Amino acid sequence: MSGHHVTNPADAQYYSYPQVAESSLMDIEVIVNLIERIGLPAVIIAAAFWYIRYSTDLAKRERDQMWDKDSSNDERLMKLVETTTSVMQEMKAALNTNTETMRELLTEFRLMAAKNR
Repeated sequence: MSGHHVTNPADAQYYSYPQVAESSLMDIEVIVNLIERIGLPAVIIAAAFWYIRYSTDLAKRERDQMWDKDSSNDERLMKLVETTTSVMQEMKAALNTNTETMRELLTEFRLMAAKNR
């Protein structure tokens, strides 16, 4: 195996993880200084709080994107329903016209048959 990671195309479609620049990550020295100053449990609690907050914010953004997408799909569906309804009404009118024409033809045939007797 070459060691290269091949990304799954579905990941890009369904997940939009923010890209974090390496320069914005905390240095090891800063973390060590925090542990020495306020203690390991406090640092772990702070890291857990940050992770929960980050996950919650990310989930909220994804939900908002899905709501926007869902609203867009609902609008498209309503347009489709309206178009389908109008087409069905036109078909109904055409069928009624054809039915009436068939009745008139049948009446004419009956009259012609009665005259020929």
